[in-house]
Amino acid sequence: MRNNLLIILLSIILLVGVAVFVFLSFNKNHAPHTLITKETQEITPPVAYNDSSMNNIVDKANNKPLLSRSDTEAKATIIKTGLQGKRYGVLYETPNVRIDYTTSADMLQAKILSTDFVAAKREGNTWFLSRGLSQQGICDLPVLYYLNWDIAQSLKDKNIIFNPLSPGCN
Repeated sequence: MRNNLLIILLSIILLVGVAVFVFLSFNKNHAPHTLITKETQEITPPVAYNDSSMNNIVDKANNKPLLSRSDTEAKATIIKTGLQGKRYGVLYETPNVRIDYTTSADMLQAKILSTDFVAAKREGNTWFLSRGLSQQGICDLPVLYYLNWDIAQSLKDKNIIFNPLSPGCN
């Protein structure tokens, strides 16, 4: 008797759920919920990024080139020693540049923290080389350099087109 009552109750709940689903699916006056109620504005970055370099990074991120054995080992060592078992984190940081890695994206990123972005990129590149990566390996990973928002704001009116690739990469 108790099992029959439970089956009837579950059947009623299921029928009500299906009825609500069908009603919402076929109700033409049903508008989707909006999460943003105010008009959104397009935010223009203060510094332009080189389009072909960005396309290069996206292509390499989506179609990862094979690294040499030594570059594969160097990358693994950099990540293992830097993250110490975590899925993401900072591998290297100075007042000029912060290099981090995210496991889910398998991406090394270098945030420029100085208005002297040429020197900051050179410093980041030197760090990778000193950890055993070849220049070709750095280019093939790829490493994505990007400007800290405050740094980008301070460079806003300088007509800079920022190249997000490591020095020596194209």
